[in-house]
Amino acid sequence: MPSCTILTYHMIDAPRAASEAPYCCDPRSFAAQMRYLRESGYTVIGMPALLDCIDGRSPWPARAVAITFDDGVSCCHERALPILAEHGLPATVFVISGLLDSDNEWMVAEGHPRRRMLTRAELAALDRAGIEIGSHTRRHVRLGRAPAAEIASELRESKAQLEDLLAKPVRFFAYPYGSFDARARDAVEAAGYLAACSTIQGRNRPATDRFVLRRVAVDGGDTLAQFRAKLWLGSSARTHLRAAARALLARAGLLPPKSYA
Repeated sequence: MPSCTILTYHMIDAPRAASEAPYCCDPRSFAAQMRYLRESGYTVIGMPALLDCIDGRSPWPARAVAITFDDGVSCCHERALPILAEHGLPATVFVISGLLDSDNEWMVAEGHPRRRMLTRAELAALDRAGIEIGSHTRRHVRLGRAPAAEIASELRESKAQLEDLLAKPVRFFAYPYGSFDARARDAVEAAGYLAACSTIQGRNRPATDRFVLRRVAVDGGDTLAQFRAKLWLGSSARTHLRAAARALLARAGLLPPKSYA
């Protein structure tokens, strides 16, 4: 069955503290991963191309992969963009619109080092380079826990802010913290986005809900062998084994099928 694995990153940089190490992929490791994708028969596509596949407008490429970044930390422009450009690879950056020209205040509040977020000029440079810009809310809100009015305002205001800056539609969204429920999923659709990325692991197939797209996180400590395994499995090895065990128990009638709803 055709499928696409969406990879997700946060920072392309060395960690400044142990607390942020899982979110930091060293630039040399990132470069090796991008080189592996280009040289190993994978077809890297952007989010618009993935939607064309899901909608049947385009055939699914063999070994399809999409690349995404959450938050919009400045290293997306400083370090990731040159590597992506070197290999001619498309990507999507999900931006916290209210923190442009600011810092990662939500991470600082959680005890992580302070880092600079993208400036408006850097956002425009990413856009000119062909990077798809998506929304990650206005203030990095856990939508699964937020009141309906806050969900709606975060989705609509972040979209409007980014569209004003870029002078083009912002079509894609990613749930901060991977937090969402049925209300948030439906609000994303109502706000006019075309698709949304979750943190649920797995491959995306023709029947996948476009507002709950699966992604595979590339962790800071992943070796190239672990990166290759995630591409092959469509998840981390631990998640793959856990899902396989759950499926066996469910088929035996010992466990109900798991649902994200």
